[in-house]
Amino acid sequence: MKHELFGAGGGQAIADFAKAPLLAQIPIDQSIREWGDKGTPVVQAAPDGPIARAFLDLADKLVEVVAARSDDLGEHAGPVIDRSGGPGGKRRLPVTK
Repeated sequence: MKHELFGAGGGQAIADFAKAPLLAQIPIDQSIREWGDKGTPVVQAAPDGPIARAFLDLADKLVEVVAARSDDLGEHAGPVIDRSGGPGGKRRLPVTK
C-alpha cells in the first residue's frame, strides 16, 4: 500500500512552491522506525532493499545539488534558509489550510 503523506503530487507541489528540486520520494515503512529504535540505519540493516536505495539516491542527489550550488556561488557558498515567508509576508505551504 502506498501512503502519500502530502497527498498525490504534494511533494512536488511543495518543491515547486519552494522553487527547489524534489530530491526524493522515500517509501515509508515501519522497519525504518524499528531499525532506528535499535540504532541501526536502514542502509546498514537492509543495504540492498528499496528503502535503503531511496535514501542513498537522496544522498547522491543532495550532494549533486549542493556541489552545483557551490560551483555557481564560489567556495564560501552554503545553504540559504529563507524564513521571511516569501514575497508579501507569511505564506503557507500548499498542503496546509
